[in-house]
Amino acid sequence: MISESVTQFQAQAYKELLPAGGPVRTNVLGLQNAEREEQANRVKDFMNYQITEVMEEYDPDMDQMLFYLPLSGSTFKKVYFDQRSSGLLRSLFLRRIWLFRILLLI
Repeated sequence: MISESVTQFQAQAYKELLPAGGPVRTNVLGLQNAEREEQANRVKDFMNYQITEVMEEYDPDMDQMLFYLPLSGSTFKKVYFDQRSSGLLRSLFLRRIWLFRILLLI
């Protein structure tokens, strides 16, 4: 019963957080003009390209994170640029202690 609920949560959250159009949306705050709208669209397109095409590990990590989230109560994902490797790195933090205790109870 718990595993079915976890899978349903994962599927619904995945659809919301990674839609077909890309996970990034932009909104211009303040004065809106054509130049700022175009800049917002460029940022959105580039970030969606980075997440969906360049960062191949983003999708499987998000899928794993959404699976563990209802079991552990919280998970954290950090994506940052590393100048040494000249690329985007990511870290997925899971609360493994709580997850381990829950899985032993099943």
